Amino acid sequence: MNSSNFKVDPPDNGSWYPANFVPFCLRIQTYTLTKGLLLWDVLLLVPNVIFTIFLLAKRIQMNQKLKKLNLPIIKVFYQMILALSILSISRCLISIFIKPNDFKGQIINKIAWLIIRFSQLGTELSVVFFGIFFARLESQKSILRIVSLTMPISLLYISIQVKKLTKKKII
Repeated sequence: MNSSNFKVDPPDNGSWYPANFVPFCLRIQTYTLTKGLLLWDVLLLVPNVIFTIFLLAKRIQMNQKLKKLNLPIIKVFYQMILALSILSISRCLISIFIKPNDFKGQIINKIAWLIIRFSQLGTELSVVFFGIFFARLESQKSILRIVSLTMPISLLYISIQVKKLTKKKII
């Protein structure tokens, strides 16, 4: 094999990629299927809708099994996951119908992302605290205490993110 066929020097644009190279992820995020509908929005929406339909279809069976087991923590997990999937669908729909081309669209899109981040962080922290205090979670009141503990923590974290975004003039 002749080594003279391989170009080792980077191009003059300061990158190892050619000047007209567009990375795959950026192409997927900006590829337009129809007028105003991005491929990225569809790729995010379809699995969320399928998962939510699955959760809703199995809800009756799940409630019957949970009544037999008498484990309120599993019911809370199920409700949190369902709420997160519905929030993700709503964020995808906001992204599809409200384009971030103008300032108002950017603000609405950022607020939707922050709400999703807040709920995801609150759910993740709740799961961590449920794991730490699992032996003491027999009542609905103790579960409510943990959820009420995690929400202010995630709100504090999200408010710090908002402050950082406003300093960078993104919001």
